[in-house]
Amino acid sequence: MSFKTAARRKRDQAARILCAFILGLVWAGNAMAEEAAVMEKTSPVDAELKALQARLNRLNIENKIHEEELKDRMHELHSQRQQLEAELGLRKQELVRELALLHETKERLELENGIAKAEQSSALDALRLKSEQDNMELALMRNAHQREQLSQQQQQAEIQLEMLEAQLREKRRQEASAALLDTLGNLQTRLDVISKRRALHDIVDREVDTDDEPFQNSVLTVSDRRVALNGPIISGTADQITRRIHYYNNQSAAPIFLIIDDCPGGSWMQGYRILRALESSQAPVHVVVKSYAASMAAIIATDAEYSYAYPNAVILHHQPWGWSIGNVAETQERVENMKEIGHRLHRKTAERMGLDLNTFYERMYEESVTGDWREFADKAVKLNWIGNIVHLIREQGIVDKPIDELPHSSLFLADDADGPSHRDSEKIVLPRLGPFDFYFLYNADQRYTWAE
Repeated sequence: MSFKTAARRKRDQAARILCAFILGLVWAGNAMAEEAAVMEKTSPVDAELKALQARLNRLNIENKIHEEELKDRMHELHSQRQQLEAELGLRKQELVRELALLHETKERLELENGIAKAEQSSALDALRLKSEQDNMELALMRNAHQREQLSQQQQQAEIQLEMLEAQLREKRRQEASAALLDTLGNLQTRLDVISKRRALHDIVDREVDTDDEPFQNSVLTVSDRRVALNGPIISGTADQITRRIHYYNNQSAAPIFLIIDDCPGGSWMQGYRILRALESSQAPVHVVVKSYAASMAAIIATDAEYSYAYPNAVILHHQPWGWSIGNVAETQERVENMKEIGHRLHRKTAERMGLDLNTFYERMYEESVTGDWREFADKAVKLNWIGNIVHLIREQGIVDKPIDELPHSSLFLADDADGPSHRDSEKIVLPRLGPFDFYFLYNADQRYTWAE
């Protein structure tokens, strides 16, 4: 909106207000005159009503004048707002044009800069190409001169080469002989290395654990300080066992392990020496029962300070057993001697169970009519025959590769009862089993039999 238009609107507005004010005055004067005339003709009450009516009319006129003034003010403010919006739109258009001009200038400058860089790069490439051409020409000149020199040197080299070839052939003949000897030596060395590698594969090359606490979380770790007690205890057994216990004691005070796979017992004198070796050992001796320990072996396991067994291993105690030949007096004397031996051997076992010796023997015959009181290890622990049940035994002392084979060589073929032996009638005779053992064998075709 232009300045002239705004001025003209202000003049029109003032004229309208002035006309309204004059008309109001005229109307108010007429009203006052009519009011005065009426007051002369009417009563005081009617005169008061006429006065109030006139005042109301005057207030209405004033309100209309005020409304007109407000409308004109609003119209003026609206006009100013439109003018400001128009000016703001023009300013935005100018800013857009200026921004477009700046962007165009920026692009032109970037393009000019790129052209300048390209021209500079092209000039550098031209200089580099010229330098390379000059270097190539110089190198060609040098090569031509060198070719002449090389031609002369080649002739001399050919003569020297013939001489060297003759020398080389002689040298090769000499080296071939030496190489053959070296090859034979290398082959022998490789054979030695291969042999040593194979030997290393047959052993476990590491230190064996000798922990002072070998039994942890139902796992027993057996080191190489291991002594085996298997089969019957006979003359010489005590020497074999005690020498090894003394040897390990002389080495160190680390634990020693007496491993009983299966032992039916045997000589009480030999067993007593083993017991004494266990009791006097400075290193703790841990007795381990894997399959069964009976009689003297059961006493060794029960009396040991540290003892372990698999849950299904069998422990068997009974009174001393033997035989005698002689008269009654001799037999009675030997019986008394056996009773005394039993008292000396079984006293510690009975004390472990909280029993006296007689009660211990009575319990043997309560458990079995033969007096052979046997228990699985998981029950023997409750009787204090065994100290601990072990669920896993780690044999760390086995460091050499085992080369023994399964004992199938003990099996042999038997002729069929109906005729000569042939493939369809062959029977395999199984060997006799040890105490507490039996064959758990599928034999639907009756192929297997066993010795009586």
